[in-house]
Amino acid sequence: PSPASVGDPGTSFYAERLTTLDSQALGEEAGACARSMHDTGLVSAYHAVLIRYLVKENPELLISALGLSSTGTDSLLTYRDLVHALIEKAVYPETNQSVLIISSMLERAVLHFPGVASSLWRQINLPLTPATQTRLIASCGSEQPPDVYLLAGLLSMLGQPLGVGQGDNPTCQSARALSWWACSDPDYLLQLLAWAGRDDGILMTFRGQQISSAFLPAGASGQVGSDLDPVSMVLVPHLDRVYAEMCRLAHKAGEDPHLHVNPEFHGWQVGRGFAIAVDVIHGNLHKYEEFIRLFYACYHPSYNGGNPVIHPQPVG
Repeated sequence: PSPASVGDPGTSFYAERLTTLDSQALGEEAGACARSMHDTGLVSAYHAVLIRYLVKENPELLISALGLSSTGTDSLLTYRDLVHALIEKAVYPETNQSVLIISSMLERAVLHFPGVASSLWRQINLPLTPATQTRLIASCGSEQPPDVYLLAGLLSMLGQPLGVGQGDNPTCQSARALSWWACSDPDYLLQLLAWAGRDDGILMTFRGQQISSAFLPAGASGQVGSDLDPVSMVLVPHLDRVYAEMCRLAHKAGEDPHLHVNPEFHGWQVGRGFAIAVDVIHGNLHKYEEFIRLFYACYHPSYNGGNPVIHPQPVG
C-alpha cells in the first residue's frame, strides 16, 4: 500500500528499509499507509511496523501515519505518553488492525472521558490470571503474549464500539452490554475488564445485593467458544453468570425479568421504562402495533420532535 512496501519484501526487510529513508520519503510513506488504511478499513502488517518505528524515531509523523483530523491530533498531543505506550504494547504485525483502532479511538476522543486514561495505564501493566491467559491463547494464539492481545482487543472495542460480535455463542446480552459500555461508560468497562483479568471475577449489585461471578455456576450460554474477540473471551463468561443470576432473582410469573435486570445490569443511563410486544406466559405477539408506535415515538427523529437519543437503550 506504500512506496517502501512495493514488492511485498517482508516485515524484517521493510523495517531495515525504513532506516534508510530521509524525512521526506518517510513522510510520504506515512501518508500512503494512512490513505490506504482509511480508504479500505484494512491495515497492512507493514503499517504496524511503520507505526512502531515512528514512535521511537520520528513521533511527529504519527499524526500523518494515523491519518488524524484536528480532533484526533488534539487527543494524541494531550495524551502523547499514553498513546506511545499503547502503541509499544499493543501494535505488532500480528495485531495490525490496532493501528486503525488507535486512530478511531483518538478521533472519538475517548481518552478525554473521565477515568479512561488512568485506567488504560493500569491495563498496560495488568497481571492476568492463568485461567485468563489460557482463554486468550485458545482464541488468539501465542505469537504475542496474552496481555498484548487483550489490550489490542480493548482498544478495538473503544475505537469501534459498534463492532462487538457474539460469534457462535448465545451471549447477545453480553455483546450488547460490552458495546453499550464502550459507547457510554468506557471507564466502567475498563474496571470490569481489570477485575475479570486480574481476579477472575466481577462484582455487580442487584437490588442492593452484591453478586460475584466467581461464586456462580455457568450462565445461560454454558461453555463459551473461542470465536470471540479478546475482551469478550475474558468478560463474557463472567457477565453471562451475573446476568443469569439477576434473571433468577428477578423472576416473577407473568413478568419479563428484563424489566428489572436491564437497568441494574447496564447502569443508570438505561431508562426505567419498559415495553414488550410479547405475552410472556404464552410466548405470542401482544399489542405489537402499540409497541411499534411507542418505539418510533421514542427514537425516530421524525416522530419524537427531532430529539436526539442521549444514551442508547438495550432492545432485544
